[in-house]
Amino acid sequence: MFSEGSDEAIQNYSNPDVNVEGQPTGITDARDNARILEQSACTVSGFRTLAPSLAVSLNGPYTGCVGDGAEVCAEIEGGTPGSYTLKWYVADEDGINYQYLPYNDDETCLYYPFPPAVPEKYWIKVAVSDGQGNSAIAVHTLRTICGGEMGLMDNPGGSGINVFPNPVGSGDIDLTFDLDEDAETGFSISLINGKEILTKDLGFLPKGSYRFRTDIDMQGLQMLVLKVRKGNKVESRKFIVNR
Repeated sequence: MFSEGSDEAIQNYSNPDVNVEGQPTGITDARDNARILEQSACTVSGFRTLAPSLAVSLNGPYTGCVGDGAEVCAEIEGGTPGSYTLKWYVADEDGINYQYLPYNDDETCLYYPFPPAVPEKYWIKVAVSDGQGNSAIAVHTLRTICGGEMGLMDNPGGSGINVFPNPVGSGDIDLTFDLDEDAETGFSISLINGKEILTKDLGFLPKGSYRFRTDIDMQGLQMLVLKVRKGNKVESRKFIVNR
């Protein structure tokens, strides 16, 4: 009689109803037991290898007001860390026709401005892949539930910076600002996450008021930041592009 759980008990236990290589053993034999245990180990190992190895979820608020925005972040598990590729998409009310947001490639978070319409629902989708061919997709919904200003009115860092129109539709963007003193001047336009999409050095300008017209190659809905350099000072203003 063998004690339960002992190696000897495992080696000498057999079940004639267990199949080996597709055939019933029909015998009680330690060698059959060893073969069954070995095959079981390979099966379990293979199952673990084939199990899904990359997963992604999206975290963030679900509602907000026009003139505000929401940051949605991807939480990735598994796969090969350091080799993740992320692509972001947004769909409007139908939740079917997704538009690719190329300026947000490989960013783990997307800042999405609530558009000037109430109420509306939007779907944010992220597609993640790694260097081993694994991939995963997650979707998050956002809904505007209250009204607000058509353009964002905050102007941290100073006054005298404006963007027309705001939100920006099709066509050019007019940027205006005031200089209180002569200064080396320039401006940049970037995503809310800091990624610059346009920079321009205006050189040395005398004190006064200025207007510049520019455009950016961008489609869809984005919140952008205009930064104006006035000598050693930088002033900024947020605005929306909705094309």
